[in-house]
Amino acid sequence: MGRIIGPFEPGVHNARGASILSSDLIRRAKSGERDAFDRLVAEFGRLVLSLALRMVGHRQDAEDVAQEVFLRLFRALDGIDETRSLEPWLVRVTLNVARNRLSRGPARREEPLTSRAESRASASAGPDVSVRSADVRAALRGAVRELPTQEATVFVLRDLQGVTVATIAEALGSSQVTVRRQSTSARKKVLVWLRRHRPELVEGRAESETKIPADGFISALDERSRGRRGSK
Repeated sequence: MGRIIGPFEPGVHNARGASILSSDLIRRAKSGERDAFDRLVAEFGRLVLSLALRMVGHRQDAEDVAQEVFLRLFRALDGIDETRSLEPWLVRVTLNVARNRLSRGPARREEPLTSRAESRASASAGPDVSVRSADVRAALRGAVRELPTQEATVFVLRDLQGVTVATIAEALGSSQVTVRRQSTSARKKVLVWLRRHRPELVEGRAESETKIPADGFISALDERSRGRRGSK
């Protein structure tokens, strides 16, 4: 089977729309319809590539990870339950493949975790879209590196990827209560790191226009860490 990853841009995945369509596509792909599998790749390619990029930090490595994930999906089709959401399976496999890739040797030089799709999207579309400033992305990477592995994973999935608590819990084999606890802990630690190393981002003192979305993200993060908003 040749390379199957198309020209996807990392960005925000529309999980609600994809989950509705995926059951029918899985059934058709199982029966041998290649077009149905191609549509599965199109529906979930952005999710997988974006998560892979956030994990490995380099576009080429992320594309290799995404390629491996969809090859595994193709080989595992017969065992996939089309009545269940495909997203937790893809998140779990993407995390595993990305970790295996990182364990094989030093990562390449990190590339900015953004995309043309993100830069065109409205800041109102969610926290992932708001994180567009290269300065803030670098700060968040520094903060995430200081988190325990599981908390870092939950933070990336929930706050940077916009994955729901239920999906994260299923993907990680954990409970939703545990995921929420890890998420709260991670957010507080990220804010502590930012206040110590990049206080201007937390205090909202940025003057340039490029930092406005960043301040919005940090403010939202601060509110969430204090439980002012409902949890997904």
